[in-house]
Amino acid sequence: MRSRGYARNAGEAEDGVQAVAMVVRDQRGRAIAAVTVTGPDSRMRIDDSAASEVREERLIATVRACVKAIEAAGDPVTAPSPIHAKTRN
Repeated sequence: MRSRGYARNAGEAEDGVQAVAMVVRDQRGRAIAAVTVTGPDSRMRIDDSAASEVREERLIATVRACVKAIEAAGDPVTAPSPIHAKTRN
């Protein structure tokens, strides 16, 4: 996972189910959460075909974008809540 930046599960946990996961890190680089996309083989199967490669690249890019958005939002414990960030009149 460290070298690729994501983990791939191709039916190891349950037959017919695949997953891609990436770690969410805080500002200090500590793992604080993960984003996982899980689905059936029929939608997530990875094989040697060009279409499969494109599908995997898109899936990984989508998960990576989600992780980056969460990381950019900051630490949910210390970041100001949108509710509390409103100014009072």
